Amino acid sequence: DTTKQIVSGIKAWYKPEEMVGKKVMVLLNLKPATLAGVVSEGMILCASDAEGNLCIMSPEKDMPSGSAIS
Repeated sequence: DTTKQIVSGIKAWYKPEEMVGKKVMVLLNLKPATLAGVVSEGMILCASDAEGNLCIMSPEKDMPSGSAIS
């Protein structure tokens, strides 16, 4: 297991406590970037509608952490 830190701009749609234990899809093969002074090593995959409402992409079934997206 490796731990990655991801900085994301989703606070308008999700509270920190809502994210605890939530399985999300992430993209990790990105070059690390510094956002708001913090290194981010990936991206949480989300969808947005025409009004800009955001929804986190999550697995349809219970998949093990670290499963590949293909």
